Amino acid sequence: MVSFFKNALTAEPPRSHYWLQLISQPPSAEILGLTAGEAIYGQFGGCVLDGSRYVAARDHLGVVKKFYTRPVKGELVFADSFIELLPYEQPIYALPRGKVVEISADGLRELANVSPAPFASSLQLQAQTLLLEQNYAGFAQLVEFRLAAVFDCIKAAENAGYTVFVALSGGLDSSTMAHYAKRFCANPIAVTLDLGGSEDAEKAQKIAAQLAIRHCVFGVSEDEILAAVEKAPLLCQDFRDFNVHCAALNCLLAEKINQWAGANGVSAKRMIITGDLMNEFVCDYEEEIVEQTRYYRLPRIGKKALQKHLIGGLDTSDREWGLFAQYGLDCVQPYAAVYDLYEAVPESLLSQPEVKPLLNSHLVPGDILQHIPKSKLRAQVGDKKSMGVLGLCHKHGITEAVFKACLTSGLAGAETRIPIMMGRYSTETLLA
Repeated sequence: MVSFFKNALTAEPPRSHYWLQLISQPPSAEILGLTAGEAIYGQFGGCVLDGSRYVAARDHLGVVKKFYTRPVKGELVFADSFIELLPYEQPIYALPRGKVVEISADGLRELANVSPAPFASSLQLQAQTLLLEQNYAGFAQLVEFRLAAVFDCIKAAENAGYTVFVALSGGLDSSTMAHYAKRFCANPIAVTLDLGGSEDAEKAQKIAAQLAIRHCVFGVSEDEILAAVEKAPLLCQDFRDFNVHCAALNCLLAEKINQWAGANGVSAKRMIITGDLMNEFVCDYEEEIVEQTRYYRLPRIGKKALQKHLIGGLDTSDREWGLFAQYGLDCVQPYAAVYDLYEAVPESLLSQPEVKPLLNSHLVPGDILQHIPKSKLRAQVGDKKSMGVLGLCHKHGITEAVFKACLTSGLAGAETRIPIMMGRYSTETLLA
């Protein structure tokens, strides 16, 4: 099984690559060969035994989750989910983001910093100049170059036998992904959940038809949503309502894809592309109020500070990559390759209500853009009448406390060992 793809973004120092890791571990030689002269974009994470030590690496955004604990002196246990490590009753640590580290009986040492920071600084200056000139088409060209590298990897995976699905909600982010999938892949399949009473399915159908790609719309009932909400905390290893609500929808989508694929003789090697991450990059989030109860609270800070807060919080969001993996689906989040370009967006532009279409409308052709609404409701909200997953959870009293109890069921004192602090995973202190 092919498990690892990469594309060079720059050949000259500092060298830059996009890495796409699928469910399997990346090749050990790749991790062992990483140096501080490389900047790695994308999604990857893993560890390999090298003599008496482990060498580990993880992507800068923390898309891929990897954890370890030390049950007894000299012993290390690794897992993709911290829930598996809770029974050891020892501190649990995540692999640090954007670094290659050595993990041994003595502790944690940094071997190389492979975050894109050195490479990103010059690109960010270029992006800032374009944005100050209001040259949004020029900015989109920078984004386009990166996305093309990602989709070249996706195309290689399709050539290796993967069936490519695209989560299509009808908004700009997912429609852009569908457009690129059409450009680069031979037979992409768009997939949409229909919660009932939502315009998502209708908009998605128009966009898929315009793109001339196959489109599957999966209807779901309230009972199916509630069943997904019940299992979501364990699958996304989280208790916070926004992430659990998102994860519940992804549970349903994964189940529906596998049911459809099984009935239609589709290859067991399946990949799903999502438009996740862009909302963090452009601060496209709002709190929701249901019967005077406030959900999805955001800190009262400026937009640049909020952007940093949201991007940093991706470290502890496992609502996509890890969740889909548990259904045998490889999840690809192409926007992981462009986060640093959006970090260059100034506060004045981030504060504009139309920041997303200003920045990203050049990524899709006009005949697609005409079907995309300027704004759309969150998928987990559905429609303002029922409020979708959020409304159902509110109606049935399913709160964050319920989700946290689900995570730690049967494990005395486990709540205190959940390694999430201030929206970040706990990491072991680096040795000098």
